Amino acid sequence: MLFRSRQLAFTKPGYASWITVEESFQYRIMDVACLNDQIFAISATGTLLVVDINSHLPEIEHIAAPPHEWARDQIFLVESFGELLMIYQNVYVGNLNHTGDPVQFDVFKFDFGAREWTQIMDLGDRAIFLGDNISMSVSATNLINIRGNSIYFIGSKVEHWWRYDEHFVDRDSGVYNMASRIVEPFYFGADYPSYYSCPVWLTPTLCYNC
Repeated sequence: MLFRSRQLAFTKPGYASWITVEESFQYRIMDVACLNDQIFAISATGTLLVVDINSHLPEIEHIAAPPHEWARDQIFLVESFGELLMIYQNVYVGNLNHTGDPVQFDVFKFDFGAREWTQIMDLGDRAIFLGDNISMSVSATNLINIRGNSIYFIGSKVEHWWRYDEHFVDRDSGVYNMASRIVEPFYFGADYPSYYSCPVWLTPTLCYNC
């Protein structure tokens, strides 16, 4: 669990309460992801960390420095089919030197052997979902109305929902096409978003042989 204070806490079956990872407070953790039974975290400065919650006192170890292209407005950590991805979201509103779409994403894959990040320009058939409550990666091959090589993102700026309609393109929500590097509107249909409760991603459990 990641608190608003950017501090980590965890619990396990049989525990009566949450255990705070005291050391995490100094890093300002931005996001966490689980890969191969390990918990990874990314700090506000882009440092990759691994969190050991199996020791008597939870410990944090530095794994890698941020890429040289370090510049971001928001940062996400995502497990994607056995790979660890770091995603920068940059907003260029008001930047006169930027001529493209006001929202851009940069995706990096972590090389565990070299302990370094490599930028990737294509996600293949993968669709990545980013949000405050969860970030995840799925294969779009057999999914209806989900496009591969795309990033679906929703934010928490409630003031933006006052202007919402099916044609509204916002820097806080949309579908980012990795090939064209353009954001398209993300329409919620007749379910008009609440000003008091921002949208969150849900992950249904699909059972084919129940």
